[in-house]
Amino acid sequence: MTILTQKDFIQTVGHNSALLALDVGTKTIGLAVCSALRISATPLKTIIRCKFKLDSQEIFKAFDDYECKGLIVGWPLEMDGKAGKRCQSTRDFIRLLLTIRDVPTLFFDERLTSKEAEEHMRTELNLSRQKRKKNIDKLAAYFILQRAMLELKDQG
Repeated sequence: MTILTQKDFIQTVGHNSALLALDVGTKTIGLAVCSALRISATPLKTIIRCKFKLDSQEIFKAFDDYECKGLIVGWPLEMDGKAGKRCQSTRDFIRLLLTIRDVPTLFFDERLTSKEAEEHMRTELNLSRQKRKKNIDKLAAYFILQRAMLELKDQG
């Protein structure tokens, strides 16, 4: 399993490679992608979780379709910075995912990304509650990836 530190992640995938971000929830998985230029992220899709095999196939299909070299996974820390139950379930999911295919992976602090996504959809996009619920996970993945791209760029 290749879960890396930020420094090792940068050394492994470099600065010019596409990345896929995941916001792993209990019922859904949000996906976002950025191109090798890493100018900006794009919300991609929300996977409704069903069977692990199907979910993983959908994740790796997106990974391959966009020629990604690394995976950014939202790390759902508690507000006090401690890893709680959600971190454990995310870690378990990613460990299992990486047994199927070992790709460079970085856990990235996702605190407040869902709240940020909800606020963005409500105020900027003026989406109804139903449309916000449908899109929140892929938009949270987008915010995770945007933040990660900035931080990785600053460390390079």
